[in-house]
Amino acid sequence: MTESVRLIPMLCTQCQTAIPAQPDEVAWVCPQCGQGLLFSETGLKLTAIQYFNPIPPGSKGRPFWVASGQVVINSRSAYSGRENESLAFWKMPRPFYIPAYNLPLEQLLAEGTRLVNAPFTLQAGPAVPFLPITLARQDAVTFAEFIVLSIEANRSDKLRNIKFDLKLSNLQLWILP
Repeated sequence: MTESVRLIPMLCTQCQTAIPAQPDEVAWVCPQCGQGLLFSETGLKLTAIQYFNPIPPGSKGRPFWVASGQVVINSRSAYSGRENESLAFWKMPRPFYIPAYNLPLEQLLAEGTRLVNAPFTLQAGPAVPFLPITLARQDAVTFAEFIVLSIEANRSDKLRNIKFDLKLSNLQLWILP
């Protein structure tokens, strides 16, 4: 059984301008009309891209998938037996910021963990140039789970095992400083 190769035209769905896509990229902004576009197996889809205000002049923004996440700890054990700290931390929904640009896994987890621990208010601003978007929306959920595991593994109580559920609100693409 052979699979056929299917070509997807990389044209803006709004103005038909050619999108200068690179092989690893999964989302773009049309250079003509400014429309956000997201790759899917059926073709390009419209997507909203939000820009943080302010991004320092002359610097490129960094794309992130952003969502509110509710973590429910089903079971957790640690060598020191202090599970209450974890339960208190995840009691309320937390904003997740998942880097959507090329980063080694360790840096992606460090950046995602840092931002969950020190969230900030998103304020929309003007469009700016940004790094290529290389993390697909569907992969962001997996990385959000890794961020939860990273946070829990870094607690001082020496995690032994954990089972949890993570529910993310609708992922939005933001360009942050």
